[in-house]
Amino acid sequence: KKMLNNVKNAFRIVQRRLRKKMLKKIVNLMNYVFSRIYVYNDYNALDIRVKEEKIIRENMVYERSIYLFYAKRTIDNKWIDVAKKMSEGQKNIVALAFLIALFKVFPHKIMFIILDEPVPNVDKKCREALIRMISEMKELKQIIIATQDNDFINIVKEIKPPLTGCVYSFSHGEKQPIIKKILVK
Repeated sequence: KKMLNNVKNAFRIVQRRLRKKMLKKIVNLMNYVFSRIYVYNDYNALDIRVKEEKIIRENMVYERSIYLFYAKRTIDNKWIDVAKKMSEGQKNIVALAFLIALFKVFPHKIMFIILDEPVPNVDKKCREALIRMISEMKELKQIIIATQDNDFINIVKEIKPPLTGCVYSFSHGEKQPIIKKILVK
């Protein structure tokens, strides 16, 4: 058991180094995405901090990492806990910024993104900024957004430069779903 514990501790050292390197990349991209989607100036930076906890099981000490998200308020330059202090809409934008950063950092061959109600509790300016930002992502060939928010249709219609693609409306019919193509560009 002692040898296994030594191997685990060595692994944790390597893991910490790799995590630090990757978190730097992720946080940089996350800040870029956040600055593109969140159009207000009350927060100007995001950070991910790691909290290490020790757990004792079967007389062995194990470490556990907890990731905490912070946002920097511009009014006083204080870092606040995203989970405790931000609104639901702001939390959604932070989560999207994190997921898009992961999408960009890690290699893959995925050329599409599917978002289901991506930004509830967020105003039109931020929704428009989200559409604009993801439409400019060179890695994406297709964007699928499932939403009950008809405002997205207006955003797609109004965005400059114009987007190419189509918008479908799905509704319940008596016997089967009704699918309508409502916008083609």
